[in-house]
Amino acid sequence: MTVDEKRRALHEFCAPRTECKGCPLELLSTRESDYCDWDSGADFDVHYAFGLAFPQTADNVNRPSHYTAGKVECIDAMESAVIGLEGMEAVLTAQVLKYLWRWKKKNGVEDLRKAEWYLKRLIALVGGKADE
Repeated sequence: MTVDEKRRALHEFCAPRTECKGCPLELLSTRESDYCDWDSGADFDVHYAFGLAFPQTADNVNRPSHYTAGKVECIDAMESAVIGLEGMEAVLTAQVLKYLWRWKKKNGVEDLRKAEWYLKRLIALVGGKADE
């Protein structure tokens, strides 16, 4: 959504309300008043307010939380990491990255062991080619 679309949605969200108490946007109201001042701020304020008013539901298929932390999504990092690699080198590299990316948010040490397993396979594959 554009910032203007978010502004309109927020205005529609706020219009029927008679007070801000208990509203998810209450945190954005000024101390001197009982209304939100998200609209008087920068575009960032609009995005932030929209996120409070309309929290995103979990999407475990398209954007699982264990792959979307930070500024870079895991799938994008994987795609960049395998540029110039082919076949099993690309697959194994992507798998190592995937398990290292998510270990703390999903399966802990089990994911670290999976990363290690794929890394050992990659080393064996590349090591065998180095001997050729």
